[in-house]
Amino acid sequence: MTTKKNNAATQNAKSSDSGASLLNVLVKHTSASLTVNDANDERVSLAIESALNALVPESWNYPGGAVTFRHTDEGDDDMPAHVKSTLVGASLTVPVDLVGASVGEAPTRGFLLCEHRSGGGFGGSGATRDAVVTRVRCRKSYQVALAIDAGKECVDVTERLRDVVREASRTTDSESGVANGLVNVFVRHGSSGAFVVVGSSRPTFGTSFVNALDDAVRETESSHLREKVKASLASASATLPVSHGALALGDDQAVFFCERGTGGETREIVVTVCGD
Repeated sequence: MTTKKNNAATQNAKSSDSGASLLNVLVKHTSASLTVNDANDERVSLAIESALNALVPESWNYPGGAVTFRHTDEGDDDMPAHVKSTLVGASLTVPVDLVGASVGEAPTRGFLLCEHRSGGGFGGSGATRDAVVTRVRCRKSYQVALAIDAGKECVDVTERLRDVVREASRTTDSESGVANGLVNVFVRHGSSGAFVVVGSSRPTFGTSFVNALDDAVRETESSHLREKVKASLASASATLPVSHGALALGDDQAVFFCERGTGGETREIVVTVCGD
């Protein structure tokens, strides 16, 4: 997988200066999570649930398991549910255009609320979940095209993001640039389980990370569903700090776009920059 590299971000990314904003959704519970995936195929949600049950089994509540949980006040599904919520994440941030939340190019793609308690959490079956939805107006949005090569599942897109942030930080006659704020990276394509991840900049990270995900979902029944589950164990979105007009990553950090493709496809990430 490679990216098309040019000297300036404006040469390889479509920019929108009006109507750009981000939508953050937070589920206010420690035993539930949110993910972006195929919302119309029940097999996907069942595969996610099965994979998480295999990763964090309730047998870990008892001595002799790989881990012995101590926080078991509400039953066998108590601590496993907290771990699953942390693995998938209780919060998601996606770009918003003038029409609505941009969860992806596939019409079936949407938000999935994952409940990890068998009985609906404290209070038993029928308990409700509350979510906070926040919309933040942003300065600029870019659609960045990625060309995929066969045989390479993860590509480092950090320099592409640095280009976009530098472009957004420039002051023009009509407006000031973004010096400090946030940049959100979102994967629009979801049919084959694409995701974005922040990790080590070392050359072996991408392969090692995907191999670890492969091992985590090895019991999922089909390759199609395995890729879907991997996308939820990682994420379709990452939000990073911008400081003094630059992407504020650690010295050994990088941003990767990952997908198990056949090669020859073009994928798109949406990069939204917010701040002052």
